[in-house]
Order: sequence, then C-alpha cells, then structure tokens
Amino acid sequence: MKKLCLIRHAKSSWDDLSILDFDRGLTKRGYKDAKMMGKVLKNKNIFPDLILSSSAKRAKETIKTILKEIDISENKIIFDNRLYDSNISNYFYTIYEKVSNDVETLFLVAHNPTITQFANIIDPTFHEVFKTTSIAYIHLNIDDWQKLSNNSGKVISYIYPKMFKD
Repeated sequence: MKKLCLIRHAKSSWDDLSILDFDRGLTKRGYKDAKMMGKVLKNKNIFPDLILSSSAKRAKETIKTILKEIDISENKIIFDNRLYDSNISNYFYTIYEKVSNDVETLFLVAHNPTITQFANIIDPTFHEVFKTTSIAYIHLNIDDWQKLSNNSGKVISYIYPKMFKD
C-alpha cells in the first residue's frame, strides 16, 4: 500500500503587493505553523521517501521548515513548476513522471484550490477545503504509482495548525 501526504503551504505574506505571487514568502505565523506541523508528523511517525513540491517560494519555505522538524534531508525534494498555479492533470502527470515504485510514502506540497480538488478526487468521501499548512494523509489502494487515479485512496487523517493550539 502506497501513502500520500498532501500538504498545503503555510500562511504567506501579502504585505508587499509589488512582489509576484510566485515569490511571496511565509509570515511569522506561517513559519510557526509549518514547524508545529513538522512536529505533529514526527509524532505520528509519518516520514517521506520523496517530496514533490511546488517551486513557489512559500511552498519551498513550508516544506524546508517541516523537514527540519522531522530530521529529513532536503535532497529528497523535487521542486516542480507544474505544481504551481496548476490543475489536477498536472498533479497526476508529475507523480507518474517523477515517482519511482520504490517510494512508499510521497509528500506533495502545493496550493489551493487544486490540492483540495486533488484530495477530493483521490478520496471522493473527503469534503474538507485545505486551510494553510493543512495535511491530508491518504492510504492508497495501489501498489504502483502509475495506477494512482480517481477514487484510489482513503484520507486517514486531516490535520491543520488550529487543531493543536490552545
């Protein structure tokens, strides 16, 4: 059984409107939330064999912060422009192209609305809208990444930062 961990980037800054959307970085809250979610993943023993991430600055900063908390090397990250301002087909194509079958647990870091749509297609019973820094952990009923398709998994847990704050 393969596992997929979908992660929406953390809270990003809109303070400087002259910065292109692609180049927007995280806010202090975004860093804090990413760090916290990294700790949650570590406590749940959820670790990636490979990470596919949008190449947008806020996605990069999110996954790098999470990886520091779970003690995983950044050399497991593949940044791909197709995961930014994208569509569901690009998510599938990127996985088919970049993920070898020895990968058991894949992290995919991207943006709304597509990451929510992708989760809803993989598990049609899942009806949440991804908040910033939220994570859906999905068990897939496939043994080959090339077989990933509609209705091929079940969301086992959906977590986001406010669930862990006092």
